[in-house]
Amino acid sequence: MLLSDTIRTPIVHFRAFFLTSPLPPLTLYTLINRYIQKMAQKLIPIIKKRTIMVLDLKANEVVVKASDSSLLEDDRKISGKLILTNQRVYFKDVEKSEQPEALEILPADIRELFYFNTFKIFPNGLHIIMKNGKEHKFKISKRDSWGQAINSMY
Repeated sequence: MLLSDTIRTPIVHFRAFFLTSPLPPLTLYTLINRYIQKMAQKLIPIIKKRTIMVLDLKANEVVVKASDSSLLEDDRKISGKLILTNQRVYFKDVEKSEQPEALEILPADIRELFYFNTFKIFPNGLHIIMKNGKEHKFKISKRDSWGQAINSMY
């Protein structure tokens, strides 16, 4: 027996079942419909876990870039979205917590921006130092394009 025969065998049996099935077409439709409903019931909890993020934009504000990101603070890592608009850099966490984390950085408040490697080998870190001395580290993909976009703002 060839490998292609072993792959075709279940398909042939499946096709033969439907062609020679004693069940009327309406019953087959009912069975298929029930199967689809069961699969949908399994997917509904997964879909409900997704959250919709709402960002209140200011007057004449336009989103330039948005990406999944992590804010690295001390010992904790906060997963969220980093959003760059034409007026600010905004981070919002996606985890449902008691104290939602939201961070707004205005271009006038940025003193310095540079890159770093996470785990010393992965080039995906973006470090923003504010004029008031606060530091914000983000783990984000395509950090070079993010850095260039933020640098063009201030």
